[in-house]
Amino acid sequence: MRLLGMTPLNPLGKYLIVYARCARGTNPQSCSMFRVYSQSPEKCEGFAGLVWSTDFAVKRGLPNVKDHLKKITGKGDIRTITKSSSSMRRYAIESNLTNCAKLRAVNRYAQHFLGTALWTARGKKWGVLLVDSTAEACPFPEADPGFEHDFKSYATSLSHTLQ
Repeated sequence: MRLLGMTPLNPLGKYLIVYARCARGTNPQSCSMFRVYSQSPEKCEGFAGLVWSTDFAVKRGLPNVKDHLKKITGKGDIRTITKSSSSMRRYAIESNLTNCAKLRAVNRYAQHFLGTALWTARGKKWGVLLVDSTAEACPFPEADPGFEHDFKSYATSLSHTLQ
């Protein structure tokens, strides 16, 4: 599992960039950026963008697509070049990253994602906290009604510490 804290950057639009990473990545120099829109949530990029637009999200059991990436040679939206039943298409849609070039650039293809928005003490959203896992078995409980509350409480404490 890995933990990511992401915060907005505003060069030519609003992007979430990695603020802190708690895992050894395959490329420690990498810098992921995901475009986010406050007024157009459907345009937000990646799972980080999905969390930004919905404040909380969890995805379990995405397909393992590592071996399918070689087949993606096209440009543009993956939904236009893959069959509706393809595991690569399902992964792209559920992880909210449908741009072929951006999908190929990902260093780690997690099968489970969990994220929540981070808020200031005054109620302003300032980033997202993501946890992902490449394990076959999902580490995020489905049947525990307090899990979401506990995760958000942890994120709130962490958010106030990081500000």
